[in-house]
Amino acid sequence: METCGLIQQWLISSQTEVKPSLLAQILLDITRDPTSILSVTNILSTQEYDARKCVDLLAQVTIHSRSTLHEDAVDTLVDFVCQRLDQPLVVTRCLDMMKSLIEDDRIKETNALRIYECMINHLPQQKLHQDARYKTLIIIDKFLHSHVNALQQQTRFDFVRGFITLIDGEKDPRNLLIAFELVRDVIAKFDISSYIEDLFDFVFCYFPITFKPPPNDPYQITTEDLKNSLRQCLASTPYFANFATPLLIDKLLTSTGSAKKDTMETIGLCAPAYGAHALLPHAQSIFDVLAKEVYNASSVTMENTALKTIHQVVATLASGICVADIRVPVEKAIRSLLDPCITQLKHPESKNAKSAGYILRSAASAADPACACVVHTIIPMLTGLLSADDSAIRRKAIMDIFIEILKGNNTLYGSLDEVVKDDASRMDDDTVSPLAAYKQEILVAFMSALSSNDEHLRLSGIKGIRLMVVIRRFLLPDEFENAIQQLIHIFLTYKENQTSRMALTTLVTVCKVDSSSIEDHVLPVLLDRLSSGETNDMILDDFSYALEAIDALSFQPQIARVIIPSLMEKLGANLSNQENTDFHYARCLTRSILSAIRATSKDPQMIQMAQERVFPCLLLQSVKAALRLPDAWRLDKDLINLWALILAIIQRGSSASYQQGVIGDAFKVFVFGDLSVVPLPSVQEKSEPLLLIPATTPNFDISVLFSAVAGNCKKEVEAPVSSCPELITDLALSATKQNFIFSQQLAIARLIGSVANKCKNVQMPGSIKALVTNHLIPMIKNTTTPETTRKASIFLMSWLAKALLIKGHSLGFELLDSLLQQLQSPDDLGAEAAESFIVILHDDDLVLTKAAFANISILYKQRVFYYCKSVLIQGAESSSEVIKINHLVAFSHIITNIPTQIITNEIQKLVPSIIASLLVITNPPPLLSLIRVIQTVIPDATKTILLSSFSINDNIMEQLVLALLGLTKGYRMDVRIASLRCLRWFALHPITKKELRFLAPLVTKHLATALDDKKRQVRKEAVSCREKW
Repeated sequence: METCGLIQQWLISSQTEVKPSLLAQILLDITRDPTSILSVTNILSTQEYDARKCVDLLAQVTIHSRSTLHEDAVDTLVDFVCQRLDQPLVVTRCLDMMKSLIEDDRIKETNALRIYECMINHLPQQKLHQDARYKTLIIIDKFLHSHVNALQQQTRFDFVRGFITLIDGEKDPRNLLIAFELVRDVIAKFDISSYIEDLFDFVFCYFPITFKPPPNDPYQITTEDLKNSLRQCLASTPYFANFATPLLIDKLLTSTGSAKKDTMETIGLCAPAYGAHALLPHAQSIFDVLAKEVYNASSVTMENTALKTIHQVVATLASGICVADIRVPVEKAIRSLLDPCITQLKHPESKNAKSAGYILRSAASAADPACACVVHTIIPMLTGLLSADDSAIRRKAIMDIFIEILKGNNTLYGSLDEVVKDDASRMDDDTVSPLAAYKQEILVAFMSALSSNDEHLRLSGIKGIRLMVVIRRFLLPDEFENAIQQLIHIFLTYKENQTSRMALTTLVTVCKVDSSSIEDHVLPVLLDRLSSGETNDMILDDFSYALEAIDALSFQPQIARVIIPSLMEKLGANLSNQENTDFHYARCLTRSILSAIRATSKDPQMIQMAQERVFPCLLLQSVKAALRLPDAWRLDKDLINLWALILAIIQRGSSASYQQGVIGDAFKVFVFGDLSVVPLPSVQEKSEPLLLIPATTPNFDISVLFSAVAGNCKKEVEAPVSSCPELITDLALSATKQNFIFSQQLAIARLIGSVANKCKNVQMPGSIKALVTNHLIPMIKNTTTPETTRKASIFLMSWLAKALLIKGHSLGFELLDSLLQQLQSPDDLGAEAAESFIVILHDDDLVLTKAAFANISILYKQRVFYYCKSVLIQGAESSSEVIKINHLVAFSHIITNIPTQIITNEIQKLVPSIIASLLVITNPPPLLSLIRVIQTVIPDATKTILLSSFSINDNIMEQLVLALLGLTKGYRMDVRIASLRCLRWFALHPITKKELRFLAPLVTKHLATALDDKKRQVRKEAVSCREKW
């Protein structure tokens, strides 16, 4: 055989590495004839050749031909590897062969067992390298997952004993993680009763484990990973209890710092596994140490760890109460935890009394017997200490202990406002909380606190009431009502006060569990605070606080269905009063209606109510106002825009059939001028289309309502016109030729964009291209055309581009090219084209979004960015200042409206343009957006920027900082504040703080102007910024 000759030649040569051509030839022969591997193995089994070369070659052959190995070949390979596993020089490659063989599911059980037997016979005597030990553990893991039945049934060797010898003495962190996991597997799958002490010795010798990860650790192993895995090993079997418990107690008594924390966490995890019998003899010692840690906590973390451990230990002990022979000792053990707490509570104002409250909460939340013991012992004592003549500080301290016990009760039994993770601990239908026996005393104490003049005592009272109202079947209806009335009184009485905030959040909690009570007792009070609208009979604070509460409570559909009609009634009364010229109250009412509808838009009953009570009313009144009818409501542009959002949300939540009917009526009114569908008896049925009547003021322009209705229909809803392409063309020509105000232009553009995006007519792209080519572009290029018409054409083209780009249509990029070319215009049209990029990438509130059922292509913003990036960066280097500004404005709009990850990936190329934008743009909105992007992206990318290929003399980060410093003077106040906050963040972020330290003198020098700013808020930010630098 030619291949055999090649193998022999290589074996006697001085080469140590396997030649790729030789390996390829052997594998080719095996593919053609699988039995040829037997010949290869026979040659390599010869004693005269270098064992390392033989094993290396056969290992590579085995690994690459595993799928073609037949049964005889596997037998031969197992013989080969088992005969050589005792040779230290080849053991690693032997393990590679074993790993490859054992991973093949076709391997016979006898061969698998032989491999394991060989491992336990030969490997423990050798000092293996870390990599070899890792491979050994991986092979054992494969055994435990694929051959566990064979291992359990065989009698040839002692698997568990061999396993212990194989893993003993391991120190490598990666291997330890695997070893700990294997220990848990062996404990779960094998009888370890004869090897408990040996296994425990292996595990506990690492406790408490310490590990400092090396820099740039490829395995990313942390100390917590090792601690958690070791802890799980110790808690994996109750057999460890007798060995582990006294040692853990000793560690608890003698250790400090992280070792003590580790010990507490380990006891907490092991307690349920070891059981009450194991913990009972040591309960007093455990509680003494843990309670001392709570009383004298060195940190919040240590205190919380001690409290969690107390919880687990008490829960474990309480589980032993049902065992007759240890019932009394268990009760005594729990009492031993409570007795020191009772001593501390005799002085409730002391710090230790507060800590005792935490201990009582942990104990009460552990188990029903413990909770009963805490309640029946502590509550009578506290009520005996409480007196109405006591100081507010003392009363508050007692209230806080009540609160901790209530928290423990609610954690154990569950509450109405939280999902209880452990269903077994949830209060059964016939279970009564032990607190029920003392309900009146606790409730009276909390209600008394609510009426106190001390704010802190009131806060404690509110917290207690909140915890009581969520206990199931606890408060009677009249008690519940009284508590709610007190809360709403506090909310409306103590305005701009922490107790007011807490009262409102408690009412929100009550609303979650009992909306009917809020409807009956809270809403009438809040609505009484709102004006009837006919006169200015209210105080600003009254209605603003009432509406704030309404907004917070209207997330519940039941509340929203009640409150919206009332708000609509008050809105109508206010807007019907023609003598009232102020719109602030009406806007606030409208925002509350919008908030309620938005929060409950998924509720079918809510949407139905809005369809019947809100939608037709707003449309009718808006049409009346547009026609200047005498009984029309007063309107302004802000109200109209809010109404548009309301109509859009109702439309989105409606069925396609409802939308089809609504859009039919809307087209009749706004496009065809048919008023017959509107109940207006004093008006002719035919008029000019409301969409196309040029408005003289935004206060009477209701076109945005039509775009809200038409632009939020589902894709299956069809516009009631003969041809959508013709509709777009007609509307576009009307918008460019008539002298419309901006709000009308925007409404028509939104409508055109929505139709272009959703229309299924195959002629639509061609019609849009013809419209742009034959009408819009010629009007833009014709210098004799009025400037307003040219700007309107650019505006419409940007919306068409947005609609098509979102959809992923190639025509959108053609329109984008036209807008990019227009940036070269030195007149105002170039600036208009630059502003169009915010239209293209900014998510509109009303249309062309996923919520508005638009056709959206994923990553469209990224595609636009990469398509425009090079053109804009080149344009920013133009010699013409105007053209340069146009490109930079467009650039700023793009990067402030794309995901920050894209900017991070391209940061080296974008920073110069960002700096240039900061230097030339004067309009505050894009500047503020740019500063936000810089604050988000630059800190994490600073190293990349500093190491980039910029010129050595061109310190790009220094230029960026100087540009931000330039914005701290001479610009609008919000720009000055934003730039100062950005600079302050540079001084706080760990990367920029280190990398930009050399700029500190420069920054502090340039902040002198901001420190003398006329505005106090700017000076305050400047002082904070300078302090951090």
